[in-house]
Amino acid sequence: CNLAVYFILIPAGKLFHTWYFLDKYENKEIEFDIENFLIINITVFLLAIVVANLLLLMKKMRIAEQENLQLIEEKSKAELSALKEQISPHFFFNTLSTLSSIVRNEKKEVGLEFIGEISKTYQYTLATKQDLVTLKEEMAFLESYVFLLKRRFGDKLSFSQELPVDLLPLKIPPMSLQLLVENAIQHNVITKETPLHIRIFAEKEMVCVENNLQEKESGVDSFGIGLQNLSNRYRLLSQKDIIITKDKQKFGVKLPLL
Repeated sequence: CNLAVYFILIPAGKLFHTWYFLDKYENKEIEFDIENFLIINITVFLLAIVVANLLLLMKKMRIAEQENLQLIEEKSKAELSALKEQISPHFFFNTLSTLSSIVRNEKKEVGLEFIGEISKTYQYTLATKQDLVTLKEEMAFLESYVFLLKRRFGDKLSFSQELPVDLLPLKIPPMSLQLLVENAIQHNVITKETPLHIRIFAEKEMVCVENNLQEKESGVDSFGIGLQNLSNRYRLLSQKDIIITKDKQKFGVKLPLL
């Protein structure tokens, strides 16, 4: 490639040589100077090498950038898959246990309603392939998920949401709100004497999930792997990060709306 460029530029070098010394010879016949010719053409040759290598470097950088973007996309999909797998095991068995209790002790209609909400929950987790969903879609899924939780915990768990309608078309990573609710369930004591209150509200263009803090004595890290994965997903998708707040009474997470 470099040699091809060189031989193409030799005539140009000779022309430049002629023009460069034209003012010295005025209208006289120009005598070809091999020394100057070589100097000029070696310079052109070196410039050709530099340009060719710069072009090659730029091409390699573009390829590397494309590969990096592909890796980021694959990592994001892998983390979404991991979240789907995370919801399945313990939640699935707890849900079946609750359903078994309903079938034995409640009316048929109650059991059918519970099964319908299970279906909605798993349909969302299995069908969602995209990196982002609307807040409206996520909240519809979360309502089914919370319905199942409240059937399990009864009055020991309360849930409220205060989200303005104009924020519902904005987007967040799928199952991110579910992860925060599940995190609150896993890491806090939930009894009739100390019920858990989970609140979802908006703060500017952020959706916030907050709960009263009554941590289990097991000393489980409240940040957790799930929250770390969610933080990583936000950085990959938007170069933004989640905000975690904690004091003696409350624990909260703020998610940017995209």
